[in-house]
Amino acid sequence: MSSFLSGALGAIVVLFAAGLARAAVFRRWRRRAPAHAARLLRRIGATPDQERAVRAELDALSEAFLALRADARPLRGDLADLIVAPALDAARVGEIIDARLERAAALRTRVAEAIARVHDVLDPGQRERLAALVRHGPRRHGCGRMRSAHA
Repeated sequence: MSSFLSGALGAIVVLFAAGLARAAVFRRWRRRAPAHAARLLRRIGATPDQERAVRAELDALSEAFLALRADARPLRGDLADLIVAPALDAARVGEIIDARLERAAALRTRVAEAIARVHDVLDPGQRERLAALVRHGPRRHGCGRMRSAHA
């Protein structure tokens, strides 16, 4: 087996494993997402208009992640077709990897845009509180209470 072939198959396996891990984490988060979002928005003191804007971004990101997740079954099929083929088509391997990387890059761009929009909606104090929650986690100071970011 050539080094290109083994590298390409290794890359596909890594992408597949990362997709499965992300899907498992996202599935767990999605079940509790509405309660987590509401609690987070309460903790930073978001107004109803800010809540609507942030929830719209979260919903759009959720749809984007679900679309990426829906691609897992075709990826498995493509991987199986490559494995069962009598001779490996290096161009096809490249196409499959490039297609998945393009989708991941598009998702990365969408996440960056969502972060920018949420940043614009929140005032400086709210951004500071949100940054403290992101930096330290929601239960850093016990019982879910948030102390000052300087504590």
